[in-house]
Amino acid sequence: MQKIGLIGGVTWTSTMDYYKLINQKSNKKLGKHNTAEVIIYSLNFEPVLEKMTDGKWDIIQQEFINKALTLKESGAVFLQ
Repeated sequence: MQKIGLIGGVTWTSTMDYYKLINQKSNKKLGKHNTAEVIIYSLNFEPVLEKMTDGKWDIIQQEFINKALTLKESGAVFLQ
């Protein structure tokens, strides 16, 4: 099974919802006790929010790219 990379933490509740939905759909498709292989990179949203307020979108973009690359290096082949 291929691993899914998930950048979470923008809101912890949405991260929880995404994780739950991904696994419910995986289990429905695969049956038995199957679930998705998910690597979650949960970030602290407060520093992101501060950068948003300051209009530092280029820095935010690069940070998210770095998180995605970390997930890829960890074996994720699909990013959400």
